[in-house]
Amino acid sequence: QTPAEGCNGRAMAEQLLFAGVQRAETKPGTGIGSPSTGSLVKVAITVDSSGSREAQATQECSGIIHQTFVHQLVKAGLSLGLQTEAVESAVCTMHAGAVHCLEFVGSPVRITVSLLEFSKGKHFWEDMTWEERAGVASHHKATGVDYFKTEGWRAALRQFGRSVQHLLLLESYDVKEGDVTEMLVTCYSNLAACHLKLVQGDLRTPANIRHCRNAEEACTLLLERQPDNVKGLFRRGRARRLLAEHDAAIQDLEQALRVDGSNSAVRSELEAATAARSAANAAMGSKLSRLFS
Repeated sequence: QTPAEGCNGRAMAEQLLFAGVQRAETKPGTGIGSPSTGSLVKVAITVDSSGSREAQATQECSGIIHQTFVHQLVKAGLSLGLQTEAVESAVCTMHAGAVHCLEFVGSPVRITVSLLEFSKGKHFWEDMTWEERAGVASHHKATGVDYFKTEGWRAALRQFGRSVQHLLLLESYDVKEGDVTEMLVTCYSNLAACHLKLVQGDLRTPANIRHCRNAEEACTLLLERQPDNVKGLFRRGRARRLLAEHDAAIQDLEQALRVDGSNSAVRSELEAATAARSAANAAMGSKLSRLFS
């Protein structure tokens, strides 16, 4: 039995916007609209942590999408990270009166969400002021920091990515009411940090290579805006070391040390990259000597 099939459900199971969560609509809603950024929503939440399918207590929860809603969910007993992110994402696809069931791969937790009522939100591009748009980007960044602190690397990654999307839109405006460069640089740096945290085990696996490349790309975008940013140089240097691109890694780390010569983390990473290059050169020399001996 798949997680979605266990949701008392209709056969209409679908993947959410991210892996690890499956959803089924157990009761359709009415109308054509759904909550969006800035919508005030009221939901009923039932959490079954045991997988027993027995009746559980239901709590009502209200909050503003992409502002206060996640923190209200935490107060209602949800875990900050995948659970809160999954519920908020699901609510943004629901019509009034709908009931959705969320199940988490590898976990007995089952969350039932009922959308009781909501107000109309604001379209990011058409209806919001520049300040309101910057506030949405700032919210995603702050939520990403909260997820990062709880080691929810994937949830943090998605939040920083959403912040970057909004900030790039703001950067493209002909008339700007502020400078988003610093926030954008911070988000790129945090994206790189998340990808590096997700590197686990064998460095040669496709997933690990992809995380290292994504970290490298985020840092490159950061360094286009601030070429001497120490965190950007450090994290790109680490990503390149993990990719066995030792010369490029050493170049980044040496530049970071020129900017901040007292940074012990950069110095340690440079020592690791230098040692890795020496080991790789020695291994290559040994192979060549055996080949031509």
